[in-house]
Amino acid sequence: NMYRDRAEQRRKELLEKYDTDSDGEITGEERTAMVRAMREESRRRTEEARQSFMDQWDANKDGEIDDEERQAIRESFRQRAEQWRRDRNLRRYDANGDGKLDEEETAAMEKAEAERQRFIEEARKIREQRRKEFMEKFDTDGDGEISEEEREVVREDFRKRAEEMRKQIDADGDGEITREERTKYWEGVRNTYDEDGDGELSMDERLKMMREVSGS
Repeated sequence: NMYRDRAEQRRKELLEKYDTDSDGEITGEERTAMVRAMREESRRRTEEARQSFMDQWDANKDGEIDDEERQAIRESFRQRAEQWRRDRNLRRYDANGDGKLDEEETAAMEKAEAERQRFIEEARKIREQRRKEFMEKFDTDGDGEISEEEREVVREDFRKRAEEMRKQIDADGDGEITREERTKYWEGVRNTYDEDGDGELSMDERLKMMREVSGS
């Protein structure tokens, strides 16, 4: 797959650069040299990024970012964020492609934003309920904290649930979870909650999944 190919390419690059005895491995002094070189490269890039930042924002060239320059940075970030939101809204809601939002498109955008805010609030409530149930289950002494002893119970509970999920995903029971098995499992989860069968989870469908998965 893509990640495996990238990892293999990176391994070849490192061998070509640091495997000085050409034995197919990076060991001993080669590893030390590789780590040293990587640290130097990281420091160099960090310094270049810092210098680039200062060149752009240290207007009076005193080597520091004062309050006025800091305000200029915040304003630049605000403008870029606003431009990003405008561009995003055009991509999403400019149905007729005229480069602006008319009354109907603006109404659609506002409706979608209201739905998004509702989803965020409902998701927050679900997380709060999940935390409450977690504490009720594992905070056995009721002190509002998870002690080391209680934490071990949490870890054991997590291990059991992780093992149960692993068995569900490992369809052929060979002890290995393939990419296909993982994909099929999550497709099944999605299909369980995709009540309208459109191939996607709406906000309400996602909220239902969150509630049932959390046990609330």
